[in-house]
Amino acid sequence: MWRWVGALLLLGGGLYLGMSLAGETGKRIRALEAWQGVLTLLAGELSFRLPTMAQLLETLSHRASPPAKEALVQARAGLEELGERSFPDIWAAAVVRCSGALTREDVEDLQGLGTFLGRCGWEEQKLAAQALSRTLGDRADRLRQEAGREGKVYCTLGLSLAAFLTILLL
Repeated sequence: MWRWVGALLLLGGGLYLGMSLAGETGKRIRALEAWQGVLTLLAGELSFRLPTMAQLLETLSHRASPPAKEALVQARAGLEELGERSFPDIWAAAVVRCSGALTREDVEDLQGLGTFLGRCGWEEQKLAAQALSRTLGDRADRLRQEAGREGKVYCTLGLSLAAFLTILLL
């Protein structure tokens, strides 16, 4: 009786492992979508309001969703150190601290935006935000397409591993 309970627990653990690996892709998709939304808002703000950097970060942080919201809040707080550190450094540190499920490539692209914000003209900043928004949107779309396929593969691998261990231990 206990063997069968152990076998079921192993199978459940394998399925959980597979599903959690598939869930990481979903977290990255949500993070990319959050940043894409922020970049769209950023481009709109730069087109119509021309705010200061503090106003821009404040407005965006109220309208963003995590993990972009946390990065914007930290960048806004980092403006206090603007004389000691450059804005690209403040922006890069905030993006890294709040990267969450983003990959290194995603983080590097977002850090690159910090070199444009506050340093170029409004139009160049807007164009950089729009270009990065398209890039992140394309990545999210590609991941969405792969997520269904990968989710099934991860679940199957997790169950297969658990089944192998169950047979080995029984």
